[in-house]
Amino acid sequence: MEKHILSKSTFIKGHQCLKALYLHKKRPFLRDKLSAEQRAKFKRGHKVGDMAQQLFPGGIDVSPKSPSQYQKSAIRTQELIAEGQSIIYEATFQFNKVLVMLDILVKTEKGWEAYEVKSSLSLSETYFTDAALQYYVITNSGLDLVSFSLVYVNENYSLGVENEIDVQSYFIKQDVSSEIKEKQAQIAEEIEAELQILTEAHSPKVEVGAHCFSPYNCDFLGFCWKKKPTDIFKIPALSGDERRELLNQGVFSLEKLQAQEWENPLVEKQLESLAKKQAFVTEDLKALLSALPEHTAYLGFVARQEAIPQCIGDKPYQNQFFAYAFLFDNKKENSLFSGRCEEYQHFIEQLIFKLNTRTKIVVFDREYFAAALEQVAEQFPNLLKEVERINQKTLGIKQWIKDGLFYFPGFKHDLLFKDIISKVLNVFPFSKQPIYADVLAVNMFNQILEKLSLFDESNEDANAILTYVESLANYTRQTAEKLKQ
Repeated sequence: MEKHILSKSTFIKGHQCLKALYLHKKRPFLRDKLSAEQRAKFKRGHKVGDMAQQLFPGGIDVSPKSPSQYQKSAIRTQELIAEGQSIIYEATFQFNKVLVMLDILVKTEKGWEAYEVKSSLSLSETYFTDAALQYYVITNSGLDLVSFSLVYVNENYSLGVENEIDVQSYFIKQDVSSEIKEKQAQIAEEIEAELQILTEAHSPKVEVGAHCFSPYNCDFLGFCWKKKPTDIFKIPALSGDERRELLNQGVFSLEKLQAQEWENPLVEKQLESLAKKQAFVTEDLKALLSALPEHTAYLGFVARQEAIPQCIGDKPYQNQFFAYAFLFDNKKENSLFSGRCEEYQHFIEQLIFKLNTRTKIVVFDREYFAAALEQVAEQFPNLLKEVERINQKTLGIKQWIKDGLFYFPGFKHDLLFKDIISKVLNVFPFSKQPIYADVLAVNMFNQILEKLSLFDESNEDANAILTYVESLANYTRQTAEKLKQ
């Protein structure tokens, strides 16, 4: 069997942008360097896929041990089908130089059924597109399918008192056969277009635009955008729809943005600030900060959202606080959750109690904090009133930007903590710290729980997490003080 040229991931890359596909195949050295944050995010989802196999136990896994063995997996899949094997995991098929791997293939009395597993709580259009590709390759390679289903996580599932995942309730199986059959002609055309592009001597000329970021951020943003103005990304007041429309119109530069007519005066104000390279802080915000009580708490925290519930009553991707630190009266307090389910309520109650002793609380993202607290109240109804009191007295730096109370030239539209801090305080935040983003803290916390049978808060990795949340609290306080000046 000849080596394939396209896979599901490369087809989707070409579906998003033919130039990205060409560069991926022919000029991979131009790819943006993968950050530690991105690597940590890529690790998610594997556990969900493995657990989904329990929906149809007793199958044979034909996953290749290395990329060089994909064709062997395809041959082995055909052998198992011929031998009468009824359940195959990672069933591999190849047709017209395209190779796909299906999570679960099951033979029933009706015929062969295909199941592709997603670790998300809903289905996106991209999932339907890659399912259509899989259906195209599988059926054209000679196997008839009576159905094709996408399997995803049930957001309403909660872990029962038996403390074991009920996979039949945890997953939702949705038959998408009719939707993906309608895409078959389109899939065939796109495959031919992608294969043709890869025969060319040069990459296709594709102008940058909204497609660079949808459905995924392209791997070659640094290459394709290196000579393009990026002022459009420095105006947080622009809505996502406005930004996409402008990107598709080729409006990237400050000059072109200023030539537009804006209904939102905050957009004009931020554009003016960017043009003059001069920050603004409103008198309203200065007055608000000057009136903060002396005992105001500045809070830094991290929450994780595990796909697979860990504790009785938990739901998939439910926010779980696991580390916090707050500063007040030149004092600091911090705490790290042990990971033991029976101790979580006490951990949360201590956080709630300490916060409710403060008159005001300042966090970076009040909306995220409030959403996480809301889930705490759902989990522990006895804390509802305390949570409501905390929400009423909490202020958020990110919300001040959204409300037009301050802006520094160079703020990016996604308003990430480290970017805001670097502009306001003129520092490189988290310098020389092993953890500089929430996703890295989550990853390290999970690693601690996997490595240690007994949680040890003096562990070096545990201290790194506490140092991170302390930095969050400290930078939050410094930002508030700087804005007040």
